[in-house]
This record gives sequence, structure tokens and C-alpha cells, in this order.
Amino acid sequence: RVQTGSTAEQAGLKSGFVIEKIDGKTVAELLAPLEKSFAKRPLPEAQKRIHREKTLLSFFGGNVETKARIEVLNDKNQRQIFDVARVKRKGEMSAAVGNFPPQEVVFEAKRLANNIGYIRFNMWIIPQMSKIREAIRSMKDANGIIFDLRGNPGGIAGMAPGVAGLLVKEQTSLGSMTGRNSEIKFIVYPQADVFEGKVAILTDYGTGSTSEIFAAGMQELGRAKVVGERSAGAVLPSVFDTLPTGAVFQYAISDYKSPKSILIENCGVIPDTEIKLTRQTLLDGRDVQIEEAVKQIKNTN
Repeated sequence: RVQTGSTAEQAGLKSGFVIEKIDGKTVAELLAPLEKSFAKRPLPEAQKRIHREKTLLSFFGGNVETKARIEVLNDKNQRQIFDVARVKRKGEMSAAVGNFPPQEVVFEAKRLANNIGYIRFNMWIIPQMSKIREAIRSMKDANGIIFDLRGNPGGIAGMAPGVAGLLVKEQTSLGSMTGRNSEIKFIVYPQADVFEGKVAILTDYGTGSTSEIFAAGMQELGRAKVVGERSAGAVLPSVFDTLPTGAVFQYAISDYKSPKSILIENCGVIPDTEIKLTRQTLLDGRDVQIEEAVKQIKNTN
């Protein structure tokens, strides 16, 4: 995704271009240490893709007022170089919560054709809750709402039942998390003035944690259709401890089961309709997953 208004967009980068080099180093060179580490820890392919993306994104960063030199294959399959300015982030940031550091707040809500609402947010963090609530209620007359959770890695799990409460008429559950000595049930309490229209949820390999709780729960309750790709299968809550060496140790503290007692970890949420983005459709300016979600809403009885 090339963010609207970003220096990458201003430089001319477009969705569908294939990145080959960053600052003179090939993608293979930049990823070599990570690929070597994969041999020591088996991971699902979806989670490997997430780590690769995060690693490459880290190389785009640098000192403000410098430029990242990005070499790509463009829409004509020709090599092209773009010098993209690095700028300081100016957007809203969330507050730190426990081990959870401040995060950038990215939110988008709009109406698509056919009077269908569209809501996208980058993470489940506290500042998003009021934005989501306001967006859903502003779309009360919409024929349906699409929640775009592609690339959303999760966040604060307790937010998922809160959002679901804006979409269901009766008390229900999004599943539960069980630890050695505790259990957390994600009870959904219906809120006033719920949205009763159709709901579709977009997922991909970067959809994780709280996003998977929301997608799996809403799917199994029959309240939403899931469209896109299988999710990450990375739903376990974890905590961080600092070891005497200074290394940070992250470990899971409980397991998640969906409303039908299905384990999502390492399996992911399977879409009702699986459809993948292709380079050509991206170059054509089309998002076939959104198109399919719109189709699902229009055709659902």
C-alpha cells in the first residue's frame, strides 16, 4: 500500500511496483540474516511474510531530511529509481499501555458505491475506539459495512467485543482465552442503536491477534462474511521480560479459542471467499478483495 499524500506517492511510487533494491542493496541481501534465522525456528509462511515486510520497512527509515533510494520494476517491467524523502511522522500517536508502546493512529472511513460503508484502521489501540464507534453510527443507513483488517496485526483484545457490540442485537461471545490459572471470555454486550446491515471483513496474511478474534468471532456468529486471504494465525497474548543479559524475552501466557472452540493459532481464520490480490490488478488500480466484499454485501439475502 502506498499511503495517500506520502512522500512515496509524491515521488511516483505506485501499488504493484516490485521493490528490488533499497539504498543500493538488493532485497535478498537485506533479508539474508532474517532468512537464516528462519532455519532455527519453524514458522507458518504467513508469519514469515510479516517478518520480511517489517524488516524491509525498517530500511525505509532513517534520518529526517535524507532520502531513501528505491529501485523497482515499474508498470512496464522496467527498472526505475525513486529518491523518497524521509520525513518526521506528524500523525496522532497512542499512549503506551503496559508493554505495548505508543503506536501511530491510522484511520479511514468513507462511503463506497452502492451505499456501502468502508472502515480501515491500522491497529486496535484506544484512540481508534471512538473513531470506529462514530463511523459505524454515521453509516446506520448504509446497505453494509466493510471492515478492512488487512495488515492489521492486532492490539488491545478487549476492543473487539466493544466493536462487535455495535453490530449485534443480542448478547453473545467472540470466544475465550485460557491461561494456567485464568480465563477471559470475550462477552459481547449489544449497545444502543446497533448497525443491523450486512457486514464483510477483509483479511490477509498480516491480519493477526485481535483482528483474528474479531474476524473469527463475527464469522462463526454468522454476522459477517470474511473475504480475502487466510489470516496470520498469530493470536496468542504475550508479555515481555528483560533477561539479565539485557535481551528481551517474549512469551505467550494463554491460548485463544473461537466461539466454536476452534484454535486459531498457526491456522488462521479461513475466509468464506478466498481471493488474492495480483500485481496486475494493483497496477490497474483495482482492489479485487474490496470488489468481492461489495459483491458479497449486494448478494447476501
